[in-house]
Amino acid sequence: MPTDDRKDGHSRALLAPCVALRGTLARRRRCGVLPWLAAAALAASTTTAEPLAAAEVTVYLSSEAVPYRQAAEGLERRLGAGHSIRVKSMPEPQLEVDLAPDVDAVVAVGTAAAVWLHRRLPDRMPWVYCMVADPAGLGLTGRPAPSGVSTDVPLEAQLELIGVALPATRSVGMLFRTGSGSDQDRLRSAAAVEAAGWQLEAVNVDQHESFAGALRELFERDVDVIWTQPAPEIYNPATVRSLLLAALRRRVPVFGYSTPFVRAGSLLGIGLDAERQGEQAAEILEDVLRPAASRHGAGRAVDPSFSVVVNLMVADKLDVELPPQLLRRAHKITGSDR
Repeated sequence: MPTDDRKDGHSRALLAPCVALRGTLARRRRCGVLPWLAAAALAASTTTAEPLAAAEVTVYLSSEAVPYRQAAEGLERRLGAGHSIRVKSMPEPQLEVDLAPDVDAVVAVGTAAAVWLHRRLPDRMPWVYCMVADPAGLGLTGRPAPSGVSTDVPLEAQLELIGVALPATRSVGMLFRTGSGSDQDRLRSAAAVEAAGWQLEAVNVDQHESFAGALRELFERDVDVIWTQPAPEIYNPATVRSLLLAALRRRVPVFGYSTPFVRAGSLLGIGLDAERQGEQAAEILEDVLRPAASRHGAGRAVDPSFSVVVNLMVADKLDVELPPQLLRRAHKITGSDR
């Protein structure tokens, strides 16, 4: 299963619109400063507080999928050997949580485990989550909700990457379906794209007899780049292949929502690392386990660390020269990566 899928299979909506992005992006390009890219490359910050006492932590995985196991490994590595960590697979959703009496905190890995624990854990039990898409939509923000790491990469960061890689961009194309998560993505992205000084060309797949028909309309709108979002109602192996082949023929760059999407033929995109999600969850957990006075507060959905991914073969076919400051930060896909 891909690391950055929506709802234990796919990432859902991408954050709220950013404000005054056009001037910000222009200043950043002039100065050659890429704060989002720099942030993606930074290692985890460390706390200066006193070491935590040994804690008993139970980790519930949404399933035995490899990315969830990797997240648990990242959490264990970040917490260190001083804590006792039990990793379990989530039982049937209708069952209650069965915790040992000595448990100090709980971690949910994946959306299913987070929703299950949120409904069943007693209020007194501290817990955090990771590998969760759209925590606000799931009711996992605000008090007395838990804190955790989402899989939603900020839209501002994605637009900045597009602007840096393709500075001549004026119009961004996307596909959506009525009443779905991708429709919400359309509404949220419209204001941000316009704030960047660009135009959003959104095509409703439901208004066409086939996916191919929706693609034809999208290309007829003469977009400069196609932005994709983790929408299982739109993207599957067949539709991804159709989009990427058509875009390559028409020499239109595609921004992919995951590393596999970029490897398949997008020009550039973003990638999440499951182990890093676990490490971020451990950092939050350390804060949660400290005395109440030192905590940052409950109900915080932390933006994920992410990597920038570029496909050099596609760049060559499109005759796109990617800027050095982007390439320095990016994971580069070449012929040997396929």
